[in-house]
Amino acid sequence: MHEQAAGIVAGLGIADKIRLVSGKDFWHTEGLPGHEPLMLTDGPHGLRKQAGSSDHVGLSDSVPATCFPPAVNLGS
Repeated sequence: MHEQAAGIVAGLGIADKIRLVSGKDFWHTEGLPGHEPLMLTDGPHGLRKQAGSSDHVGLSDSVPATCFPPAVNLGS
């Protein structure tokens, strides 16, 4: 799989590579012909996805998701 990914990246021009890492909006990468956009999430100990109109500070409602105990509990 690594070789396949390396081959795909090697075939991209610099402008396409920049599109892949710059993003279409706060939660999605740019798509390229033959490559669907990726949806990204955040959350250090689970997943978080904002529903509807998203904002950069996380004030909008989020879709319910699994949350794992924070790593700080390992030290206690």
